[in-house]
Amino acid sequence: MQATLSGDGDGDLALETGSPRFDGGADLTATLTTPEAALTVTIPDAAPEVTADRSVVLRYTDGSGGLTTPRATAAHGGRARVATDVVGSSVVITPRTRADDGATFPVEVTVSFAPTAIDRVVWADRLEGGRSLQVFPTPWGRTASQAAGAAAWDGLVLLAPEADTDVMNKQLRCHLLGAPEKESWNLEPWRPDVGYTQYLLARCNPVAD
Repeated sequence: MQATLSGDGDGDLALETGSPRFDGGADLTATLTTPEAALTVTIPDAAPEVTADRSVVLRYTDGSGGLTTPRATAAHGGRARVATDVVGSSVVITPRTRADDGATFPVEVTVSFAPTAIDRVVWADRLEGGRSLQVFPTPWGRTASQAAGAAAWDGLVLLAPEADTDVMNKQLRCHLLGAPEKESWNLEPWRPDVGYTQYLLARCNPVAD
């Protein structure tokens, strides 16, 4: 991952990269001192996509990772607005307000990078009905962001291609929403192909009538 700052007063800009995490990710904190300042994050060989909640999916040939939704704090301590855009293979984060609009600079922006949403998957047999895919998410993969959900599905299909079905997708989404803290998300290909709402009502484990 590469991160740079640009703006009118480059000498006043500050970028802090936290120590690499155990999952290979990193936390970034940037201080944007002017309306023209920008934080640019580039992940080599990744294709970024901004989701509706402004988290970012990073897709590469061997999996998917992502960036969290940026958190921005103005000098007065209140929340600040920032824009998240894709420029080529980079993600660019900029202030959405100008100084004369009442925005208080500097604005501190924090964003985290996670290289993957799924740590590993293991096929197992269950007495209840047959095979079960045990999915072990990373800490970021357990979050409810849209990027984490998309990257989790990408990672699952990469590690277990035979799990690429609507039934397994509904179970994954259900666990992400309703049981993110479980050590493993156990997904069964033999579950009935019913609507997503029925999966939620059945706590992700509907059975055939």
